[in-house]
Amino acid sequence: MLDDYIDDNEFLYRRVILNPNYWDFESNKPTSAIFKDSNGVSVDRQWNRNDSEIIEGFKVFEIRAVVKILTATCRDLEANPVYKPVESNIFHSEIHDSIHKVQISGSKAKRLRDSSQIIYVTSE
Repeated sequence: MLDDYIDDNEFLYRRVILNPNYWDFESNKPTSAIFKDSNGVSVDRQWNRNDSEIIEGFKVFEIRAVVKILTATCRDLEANPVYKPVESNIFHSEIHDSIHKVQISGSKAKRLRDSSQIIYVTSE
């Protein structure tokens, strides 16, 4: 089991699914919708893995891209990273708006998107 606290130096990885609402084709980058989910934004924490290991694990899903954001950046933007492992994924975590609110506001979602790095895009 991993520590419940996600270290500031750990990256959080978000799959960008093939939903057209999640990709700005003109700018060739994700929309802020990737950081909007009423149940919390599902991410995988890095732990002791590198980008390529995480990307390979995500490729079992139909994805358009993978982005990462530093946990410290989330906290600087006043978002709340939460470790929430599930039976099928010990790395599963979520990003919430705050400790009191799950769904991320529109403006905060844009700031999170602008602060994230695209590390993989499919060639399709």
